Amino acid sequence: MDALREKRILVGITGGIAVYKAASLVRRLTHDYACNVQVVMTEHALEFMTPLTFETFTDKPVLTSMWKSGGKVSTRHIDLVAAADMLLIVPATANIVGKAASGIGDDLLSTMILAVAPEKCFFALAMNTRMYENPFFRKNRKALLDAGYGIIEPETGPLASRTEGEGKGRLADEKEILAEMNDYFTFRGMLKGKKVLVSGGPTREYLDDIRFISNPSSGKMGIALARAAALAGAEVTLVLGPGNIEAEGPYTTIRVNTADEMAHELLSRYEKAHLVMMAAAVEDIRPEKQEGKVKKQAIPSQIKLSATTDILREMGKRKTDQILVGFSVEIKDEEAASLRKLKEKNLDFIVINNPIKKGAAFGYDTNECIILGKDGLRVEIPLMSKRKLAKKILSLIAG
Repeated sequence: MDALREKRILVGITGGIAVYKAASLVRRLTHDYACNVQVVMTEHALEFMTPLTFETFTDKPVLTSMWKSGGKVSTRHIDLVAAADMLLIVPATANIVGKAASGIGDDLLSTMILAVAPEKCFFALAMNTRMYENPFFRKNRKALLDAGYGIIEPETGPLASRTEGEGKGRLADEKEILAEMNDYFTFRGMLKGKKVLVSGGPTREYLDDIRFISNPSSGKMGIALARAAALAGAEVTLVLGPGNIEAEGPYTTIRVNTADEMAHELLSRYEKAHLVMMAAAVEDIRPEKQEGKVKKQAIPSQIKLSATTDILREMGKRKTDQILVGFSVEIKDEEAASLRKLKEKNLDFIVINNPIKKGAAFGYDTNECIILGKDGLRVEIPLMSKRKLAKKILSLIAG
């Protein structure tokens, strides 16, 4: 957590029951990491807690108003964000997210959000599950992600209302918030000026106009890699196969369906890329497609199959200065088989997934892997969220 030490942090406190957790977080920032913290509270936040607690931890008066004494207008919303390394809103309610997404600035905190660079502003979400799942809130959340603001997702657990049991909406654990903040300072500018090309998700190879062969890939790993690269300052293009996962983030997303479509989009951008991470589970077998819909009585007893384009191999042939990262799904002799791929396809790194391991690879929010490098590197990464794993992979490669 050294990257967080002694940073200048603005902490915006809004009106949610998780305010009491924000107090502990502020104490950790000032006492454990020697951060210079300035707290700003909204009018509604003052209904939950007085400023005294935060003032005790920061040795600074809490700011609550746009106005100076005597009612004089102030430029503090500009001055504060210009001097800060980060603006953290915690807890970030549905209300403040809605204001930010709509460009509303009607108090000190909301005007600070308007004045700060999006990549310096993080929202630690906390609200009731029904509010978190509300379609208008989801639209606002996506707007912030797409604009480059940081979102620290809430946890699933017991809610403040005892009658509602458990659900998603609890403020993320203090350690998680601190880790997200540290990651920002660790990754900031790491890939600035670089073009990163990422693939994710499955492809579909059609038997007829209705039926297809595919695999269970969700695209979550590719999306996590794209977000991590964007956090590091890269210009990111994500080529994503079919699926129901929203590709939210400050990068360009190109949706494709078949292996040929994915090959076209990736290879047309490959020459200008600095880093390519091929996390997609490209379907490598293609049936001979029939027109229309094949009727039951006309289903052939045998289906003629052929291989799809080996995109990774083609990239290896064309490689000049790109760093090329492949992903390998193996269930037997994983390292030996992946090492052969690394050499045969002229890769710099290969990330090995075994889908028969619980919680790993297809469809899960978590993953574990082994990373091999062409110089003999071998790193084993235990089970963790794909979001965290993406950052570890990117840090290793960029390093």
